[in-house]
Amino acid sequence: MNETVSAPCRVCGHVQGNRLHQARETMYGAPGVFVYLECAACGCLQLQDIPADLAAWYPADYCSYGPARVRAVPAWRRRLKALRTRLLLGEFGRGGRRLALALSRPPYADWMQRLPLGLDARILDVGCGSGHLLLRLHKDGFRSLAGLDPYIAQTLVYPGLTVHKQRIEDLTGDFDLIMLHHSFEHMDRPQEVLASLVHQLAPDGRLLIRIPLAGSYAWRKYGASWANLDAPRHLFLHTPSSLAHLAAGAGLAVESIVYDSQYKQIALSEWLSLGGTMADYEQRERTFYTARDLRGFKRAARALNARRDGDAAAFVLVRTRSS
Repeated sequence: MNETVSAPCRVCGHVQGNRLHQARETMYGAPGVFVYLECAACGCLQLQDIPADLAAWYPADYCSYGPARVRAVPAWRRRLKALRTRLLLGEFGRGGRRLALALSRPPYADWMQRLPLGLDARILDVGCGSGHLLLRLHKDGFRSLAGLDPYIAQTLVYPGLTVHKQRIEDLTGDFDLIMLHHSFEHMDRPQEVLASLVHQLAPDGRLLIRIPLAGSYAWRKYGASWANLDAPRHLFLHTPSSLAHLAAGAGLAVESIVYDSQYKQIALSEWLSLGGTMADYEQRERTFYTARDLRGFKRAARALNARRDGDAAAFVLVRTRSS
């Protein structure tokens, strides 16, 4: 199916020329067909019929719910990590940031260095699973961290932070940074989510949303076999245009965008286009592809990010003056 319909986009309201696409569940190979509408105006891909029980699509072995390992870090190493983080955050100027990146590059460097934060910043990670990233940030010196995820089995308490089994609607607090790392696309009421989160931001706070991007090269090339489509868990796959539209409705504006897509936008999508599943890909990657293939995919991912055509990005949102 790739038909044109007169059905409204649930993000911007556009009606004419929208298209329908059929997709299969590719993580586990579950049966069923899922229909997405692609808006001809804002480009957002949106699941037409959202499952009544979303939790059923997040089994205990779902990728982000794996147990987080808590390792003791010697005091001297923790101090060094905290110093590197302070350098990265610009506490010692541009030279300090360059030195931090020369020492080693933490996985969050590209987007973290754009944020006006210190180690005491109040940070909340929404939809964080077992809290893997929060534990990394704690080891790297951040001192005021919390997480929230409604689908975890129970609230998780770690040394220095807690991941709450909680809904966004029940959230209270005042945060300098609220992060959604590849969780926003899983939410069935994105406009309400933004409206709720903006009220929990400190006056100069930032909202960081990392999401897969519809309209990108990988979507255009692979269509329903695009790895980041991930039907039916991904309910809304935004473009920069559709996310900016939602943000404006919540009194927010896009301050900056960092494209951070990975090589699997090509490697995994190729695998899925041949009928494979995500579950069996990890064991087959090194036999299905050569090392040269993988190096080529990684070069292509870097080039797509540089052209702002990668299939994932980090958006930093701030309040507008009128909000």
